Formats: sequence, structure tokens, C-alpha cells
Amino acid sequence: MDPNALNALARMSWMDLIQKRAQTQDPAQQALLAPYEHRAYAREEVAANPLMAPVFAAMVPGYQMMKLAGIGGARTPPSWSELGQGWMGTYEGLRNALGGK
Repeated sequence: MDPNALNALARMSWMDLIQKRAQTQDPAQQALLAPYEHRAYAREEVAANPLMAPVFAAMVPGYQMMKLAGIGGARTPPSWSELGQGWMGTYEGLRNALGGK
């Protein structure tokens, strides 16, 4: 995918990504969007409450392990991309909460 398109996904809100995912049943599209949805969710939640940063730092790999174990009925399989994007969102949320850009 075009790097500009990926950068656009990285900046989208969680709600916008939820809506994009709801518009497709294509597994490849779901796998492309899911990591960015996880990033946006972490970014927005941690920005709203920076005390959640350690929780999200642990929750991100925990969710991937749940997927690996087949728990929870996720739409996509576990991935390194989701793990990395989730942690990136946690970092971005904390940075935003502390006034950085």
C-alpha cells in the first residue's frame, strides 16, 4: 500500500477506522485496517487518561495472546503489526497527554 495512505490510516480516529472496518468483510482489508484501529484506540484512551498507559502497554500483547489462543472471536488473527501499532498508539497517547506532538 502507498506510504501516504498508511500515514493517513495512522492519523485517523478510532471511530473513523471502526466505520471503515464495518464497510468491508474482505479479510485482507480487515487485516490492513485492524492494526491502525488498535493504534487509534490506544492513542485516544491514553490521551484521555495517561494513567492508562501502563495498562495499555500490557493489554496490547495480552490481546494478541488471547487471539493466538483463539479466545474472544476476533475478526483478524494475531499479528506483529497489531502489537507494534498498539504500542505506538500507547506512546502517542501518552505524548499527547503530556503536551508533546
